[in-house]
Amino acid sequence: MVISRLLRGWCGYFDQGPIMKTYDFIRQYVDRRLRHWLMRRAGRRGRGFKEYPQDHLYDTLKLYRVPTRRTDRSSAKV
Repeated sequence: MVISRLLRGWCGYFDQGPIMKTYDFIRQYVDRRLRHWLMRRAGRRGRGFKEYPQDHLYDTLKLYRVPTRRTDRSSAKV
């Protein structure tokens, strides 16, 4: 999936400093927009939270999971 490669690259490049709030925003935005796009593609109305739950997005469609916590200490000065 192209968006997964884009997210993985973006997260790897910007993984410096205090980024967790930004990651949360990006994760929610991508989930919401992808669900909306899937609903429009299927010709249905609505937001798609019931039709496309988190498990479907991440396990079935293989969407990249934006990190929810830091795995290492940042070397950037804050």
